[in-house]
Amino acid sequence: MSTPSKSLRIAIVGGGLGGLMAALCVHSFCGSTAVKIDVYEQASEYKEIGAGVSLGRNTLRVIKQIGLYEQTYAMAGKTDSWLSARRYDTGEETVRIRADGDEPSHLPVHRAEFLALLVQTIKERAAATLHPNKKCLTIEEIDDAIVLNFADGTVTTAGLVVAADGIHSRIRQHYHNGDAQFGEMVVYRGLVPTDDIKDWWPLDTYTPIWIGPGRYFIVYPVSDGSLLNLGAFVATDGKSLKNKTESWTLRGDRSDLEKDYADFDPTVNRLIQHLDENPLKWILYDRPLCNKWVFSNGKVALLGDAAHAMVPHQGTCCKAACASFTDTP
Repeated sequence: MSTPSKSLRIAIVGGGLGGLMAALCVHSFCGSTAVKIDVYEQASEYKEIGAGVSLGRNTLRVIKQIGLYEQTYAMAGKTDSWLSARRYDTGEETVRIRADGDEPSHLPVHRAEFLALLVQTIKERAAATLHPNKKCLTIEEIDDAIVLNFADGTVTTAGLVVAADGIHSRIRQHYHNGDAQFGEMVVYRGLVPTDDIKDWWPLDTYTPIWIGPGRYFIVYPVSDGSLLNLGAFVATDGKSLKNKTESWTLRGDRSDLEKDYADFDPTVNRLIQHLDENPLKWILYDRPLCNKWVFSNGKVALLGDAAHAMVPHQGTCCKAACASFTDTP
């Protein structure tokens, strides 16, 4: 009588969208007998900031494969066009890209709502064990295992480690030298209730993007259309920035945003007035490409920003992280 093989223990470091999607994908494709998954998150709880992200078609195929398409569709902002590109000064539409095909080309969602869905699904399916307050500082390879050392003094081992711990990944630093570099761009973000602007809204779509010299301003609906996600991107050499800290929770001044967009279409300036006086302000960072993302004979893999940091144009960061565990044609 054969002896049952031992389950592969997988440690996913980082409990953001990429890390949680990785856990669900591995569980869905491999089953709970073959693998045991632990997700380690340095924060005290699994949560996201208040902003939107647009999930593209390849990502949606993955979401459908793991059985979360209907829930994702229900929370998404529904649109008949992907974007309506407009002149920054007059607001004149230059091109419109429609959402073609039998299924949506993209679904814009609230990041916090989508992450909450992933957390809930992991718990309901017992797909992984979630560990908050676990900041991984270092790893080391001992025999056929990877040892993870945490800030609280605890240690654990795994047969496979997936580093989804972001652009400042400690695990990436174990294999690659080099710090994250300033991406020469700042983005202000916020959410505005659709009901607050619908009476004066002059356009026939909620997916406009005003493009100007060194700046663009994008809008799209989330939360089943009840909220509009606003993103104001400003190119800068960084000399005028008082704080260049890369943070998801850094706040800026709406007055600075008003100055940056003073020459834009009046619709943009009216939208800015609906933002909080201190909107989220992301100082964007990037990393040079590395020549490989898998190490230690396949026992360590980098995922998302830890592997290939990208500025969040068109939701590339989240899409890449969410799609990384499948090979969609």
